[in-house]
Amino acid sequence: MYREWIEEGLKIVGPLGLAIAWLWNERRKAAKEQSSSKLTEADRERAYSDRMEARLKVKEQELEHALLALMEARMGTIPPEILLKEIVDADPGVMFIKKRLAAFEYEMVRVSIGYARLYLGSSALDYDGKSDFEIWGPNDFNKTDEEVYSSQTGKHIRELINAKTGVTGYFVGRKFPVRLEGVDYIVGIGSHED
Repeated sequence: MYREWIEEGLKIVGPLGLAIAWLWNERRKAAKEQSSSKLTEADRERAYSDRMEARLKVKEQELEHALLALMEARMGTIPPEILLKEIVDADPGVMFIKKRLAAFEYEMVRVSIGYARLYLGSSALDYDGKSDFEIWGPNDFNKTDEEVYSSQTGKHIRELINAKTGVTGYFVGRKFPVRLEGVDYIVGIGSHED
């Protein structure tokens, strides 16, 4: 009697066990595919972000070259600092130009109206001739300026900002060197990122 019952039970359990194993395996495969799909989507997003950042850096370099060409074309027709101020005044975005006085010592030639409005809360003209320390207090901006000056090549930057206006985040863009009539300048152009 037990034997018959066990044999009947095995006949039922065998296919039931196989069905359970099949269902478990199918659920595991579906979960793996879903996880793979999420990973693939994240990879696509990351790749897109990397492509956009690379394009932004190329556009920054193109802008640097265009500004340098403009400066070169206008040299000799206008004093260098007046030329630089005109370029900054024409930019509604976030831009500045500093003059190098000595190692790690820079003074502002001009900030754009957008820069003054966003970060400083007053007229762009109020900052002509002032150092970053006078404007910002203790900061590390001149370290990047000095790197750009020393290498004499432009650099993509992301600098932490804690502005007088209460704006916090990052100045993201490009700093590049300009030498006009033996005087060294650092140009910064970019945008604000929270």
